[in-house]
Amino acid sequence: MALKKLRLLAAVAVLFCVYAVGQLLYVLFALLRNPRKALKRTARDIPPACLLDPALGSHEYVTANGLKFHCVCAGDTSKPLMLLLHGFPEFWFSWHH
Repeated sequence: MALKKLRLLAAVAVLFCVYAVGQLLYVLFALLRNPRKALKRTARDIPPACLLDPALGSHEYVTANGLKFHCVCAGDTSKPLMLLLHGFPEFWFSWHH
């Protein structure tokens, strides 16, 4: 039984390594082909649908020290304020419940 699990783990590790090398080669070729296009950041004209759903709260942007922060406000305004912060790689939807 332990040998089967070890073989399965080895197969998963090999597949992961093949996938990782493929992704690395894809990024390297994109950088070599056109570095400006590969590193260009595109602005969205229309916000994602989740930002338009009022059930998830109101979305606002706050600028502080030249940095733009996204914040979501929800709940009863007569109650005490709770500030929920997330870390990488999570995002605001982690706190939607």
